[in-house]
Amino acid sequence: MSDSYDLWDDGLLIEAWDVLYDRHQEKLLRSVEIRVQASGLRRHLTEDIAQEVWLALLNNKEKRLKRYDPTRGSFHTYLQKLARRLIRKRYGNKGRTRKREVSLAGREPLDPGANDALVNAEAAEFMEDLTHQESRCLHEKLMSEPPPATEPPISAGNERVLKHRLQQKLRDHLDLPSEAEG
Repeated sequence: MSDSYDLWDDGLLIEAWDVLYDRHQEKLLRSVEIRVQASGLRRHLTEDIAQEVWLALLNNKEKRLKRYDPTRGSFHTYLQKLARRLIRKRYGNKGRTRKREVSLAGREPLDPGANDALVNAEAAEFMEDLTHQESRCLHEKLMSEPPPATEPPISAGNERVLKHRLQQKLRDHLDLPSEAEG
C-alpha cells in the first residue's frame, strides 16, 4: 500500500478533506447554481453537479486534486472551472449567450516567453476530454499523423462532424464564444 493511502487510513487526509470541503462547499453550490440557471438546466441538478466536482478531484488517485496549482488561481476558481467543464460535458451548452466574435483590439499581445509547461498542461487537460474518435481525428486530420493500421479510415462526413466537435470543445476549454452563439 502506498504512503498516500496510509495517510487516508490514518485519518490525516480525511480531516484535511473535511476542512477543505467545509471551506468551499457553500461557495461551490452558489457558483454551480448560477451556472445551472445560465445553462438552462433544472435547479435540482445543482447538488448533483457539486458532488460530481468533489468526486472528480478524488478519481484516479486524486489526479485532479494534485493538478491544482495555487499560482494559477484560487481553489474556488479551480472548483468553478471543473464544474463548468462537467456541466458542458454532461449537459451540453444550453442557454449560453455570448457574442460571436471577440475583438482583439486593446488586448495584450502574445507573450514570447510564455510558460511551455503551462501550455503543455492545458493541452493535456484538453486531450483528456476528447473521445477516442475526436482524438483520432485531431491526430490524423489536423496534425497529419499516420492513421493506425487496425482502424478503418474516417469518412468525409464523420471528419466534418468530428472537426466541428473539436473546434467547439477547444472553444469551451479556452472559454471562447462558439460560432453558433451570436
